[in-house]
Amino acid sequence: MRMTYRALLTVAFLCLLQGLAISQPSWPSWTAPTAESGEFSSRSLEGKVVVISVWASWCPSCRRQMPLLSQLQSVYRDDSLQVVSFSFDRSSDQHEQFLDSNKVNFPAIYARSGKGLEAVKLLQEKAGSLEAVPTLMIFDRSGRLVHRSVGFSNLSKLESLITPLLGR
Repeated sequence: MRMTYRALLTVAFLCLLQGLAISQPSWPSWTAPTAESGEFSSRSLEGKVVVISVWASWCPSCRRQMPLLSQLQSVYRDDSLQVVSFSFDRSSDQHEQFLDSNKVNFPAIYARSGKGLEAVKLLQEKAGSLEAVPTLMIFDRSGRLVHRSVGFSNLSKLESLITPLLGR
């Protein structure tokens, strides 16, 4: 009987250790400059529902989707939602011109080169390859990819995907 008790304690201890390993940060560590002249760190995503958009200003569907993503960020910010975008515009100037003429209220990272491209490569390790724009990925609070789509997503579809993750 004593051996069984020790075995149970050992199993419980191993489960506790495994639980601690699971609670480690779920996002790969990266920082990248945003168009707003700031630095964005992936560590700020921990514990949040995250919507990532990969886009370009030359893409009509992307241009239509950006205001919807801004609306999501505004409405669900207090529910720990974070929208982040990675632009594959042909130049950082095109990226910044689009953002200057549109009200984008979330981190917008130029990803064709530099730290933005490095961040996208880390993201691809987590979520798979990116073949087209717009690509939208939604991650739950534990950093697990729960939705991925290519093409335009309307507001009602986006809300139906994120509100259950936010506990609404």
